Amino acid sequence: MKRGSITVYLSLVLCVIMALIFVSIDSARYSCGRAMVALAADEGLFSLFGKYDRILYEKYGLLMIDGGYGQGQVKPGTLLEETAAVMEKVLSPGLFSGNLFKAGIERKSVTGYVLATDSDYAMLKEQVRALMSLKLGTDMVSSLLGSYSEAADTLQLAEGSDAGGSDAIKAEYEAQRAIAEQTAAAAVQASAAQNGITETENTAVSVPEDFVNPLDNITAIMKLGYLSFLVPDIGNISSMSLQKSTLVEKRKLASGLGVMPASDPSITDKLLFAKYIIDFFPNFLSTNNAQGLKYQAEFAIAGKYKDIDNLKSVLYRLLLIRESFNYAYLMFDAEKQSSIEALAFTICTFLMIPEYTEPVKNLILLGWAYCESLMDVKSLLSGGKVPIFKDSSTWITTLTGLSYLTPGTPAPDSGKGFTYEEYLCLLLMMKSGNDLAVRIADLLEYNRRIIGNESGFSLDTCICSLEIRIEGRISGHEYSLLRSYAYDTA
Repeated sequence: MKRGSITVYLSLVLCVIMALIFVSIDSARYSCGRAMVALAADEGLFSLFGKYDRILYEKYGLLMIDGGYGQGQVKPGTLLEETAAVMEKVLSPGLFSGNLFKAGIERKSVTGYVLATDSDYAMLKEQVRALMSLKLGTDMVSSLLGSYSEAADTLQLAEGSDAGGSDAIKAEYEAQRAIAEQTAAAAVQASAAQNGITETENTAVSVPEDFVNPLDNITAIMKLGYLSFLVPDIGNISSMSLQKSTLVEKRKLASGLGVMPASDPSITDKLLFAKYIIDFFPNFLSTNNAQGLKYQAEFAIAGKYKDIDNLKSVLYRLLLIRESFNYAYLMFDAEKQSSIEALAFTICTFLMIPEYTEPVKNLILLGWAYCESLMDVKSLLSGGKVPIFKDSSTWITTLTGLSYLTPGTPAPDSGKGFTYEEYLCLLLMMKSGNDLAVRIADLLEYNRRIIGNESGFSLDTCICSLEIRIEGRISGHEYSLLRSYAYDTA
C-alpha cells in the first residue's frame, strides 16, 4: 500500500508539472505569435511605404505614397489589403501547410492616416523644413536668416511707404511736367508782350547743338512701359497658363483620420520654404525646359494664372521697391542734388524761365529715380546684383546719360547686393509661412500631374503616416495589435 500511494502521489505531482510545462509552452507560443504578427504588420507597412511616389522624391525630395492611386480619392481599403498581403506571406512563408504559431488574421482596419495637406499642410511643411535644413546646414541657415530676414523687412517697409512707386512717380512726374509746361508757356508770352513781340515771331533762345533735353527721353521711356524696356524681346516671354480650378487651394481638400495639430511657421521656416521654392521650381532666369508654367517662382509670389502676368507683377514690385530706395538716395545725396539743380537751371534758362527751376528740378529728380530703377531691374534680369542701399560706387545712370537711355542700353553689374533669385527669395519671405506652403502644394501637384501624365493625381490623397489594427487568434487565443508607420523627417 505504501508503494502504491507513492506512485499515485508522484503521478499527481507529474500531472501538475506537465500542466505547468504545457501552459508555459502555450504562453511562449502565444507571445512568439504576437511578436510574429507584429513583425508581419511592420513588414507590411514597410513594404507599403516603400512604394513612395518616385517623381515627388526624385525631383522634389519628398516622401509620400499616393493613397488615391492617381484617381483623386483616398482608398484606405486598398492600402490595407496591400499591407495584409505582405503580412500573410510573412506568417505563412510556404515551408509548412500552416504557420508555425497558428497565427491568423480575422479582422483588420485602418484606424488613422495623415495626408500631406492635413492641418494646414503640416506634414508637407515638416518634410520641406527637414530637407532644406539638411541641404543648407545649420550654419548656412543662421547666416541667411540674419541677412534675409532683415532685408525682407526693409523691402516690406519700402513697398508700403509713400516715398515712391512706379505709378506714384510717373503720376507725379506728369503733374510736375504739366506745371513746367504751363509756366514756361506763360513766361514766354509775358516776355513777348513786354518786349512788343508777338507769339508768331521767333522768341527762341539759341541752344547749343550738343545739348539734348533728358526730360524728352524720360517721357518717351515712361510711355514705352517698364516691361518693354526691361525685356526688349517680349515675344520670347512664355504664354503658358493654368486653370485655377486645378490648384490645391481652389478646392475642398480631403482630410485624414487622427490628424496632427496645426502650427504657425516661424521666421526660419519662412526662409526654408522660400529657398525650397527658389531651388526646386523654375523662374524667369532658369535655363531648364520646364513643362507647363515657366515662371513658377514668380507664380509663388504673384499667384496669377499666366506666366506673363506673374512676370509683370514681380518686375513691377521690384521696380517699385528700387524706386523707393533710389528716390531716397537722390534726395539726400548732396552732389547729385547739386547736379540736378544745375541741369534744371540750364533747361529753364534755355526756356527763358529761370524762376521756374524748382518744378523742373522735381521732374529731373523723379525721372532719374525711375530710370535708375529700370536699370537696376534690368541688371537683375541680366544676372547681375543690386544692393538694397546704394552708394556712389553702385549708382548706374548719369544725368547726361538719361538723354540717350534706350531699351538696348546694357545694365552694368556692380557685383554687390542681391541677385534676381535672391530678390525673389526676399519677396517670398514677405508672405506668410502658410501662404508659402499653399504655393508649394499648388506647384507640386501641378508639376506632378504634368510630369507623370496623371491628371487625377491629388496632393490631398498623398499619405505620410498610417496606423492599422490587426485582430485574430493565435492557437485559439485572441489578440489585437495597433501598428503605425510614418516617414522619418528628423
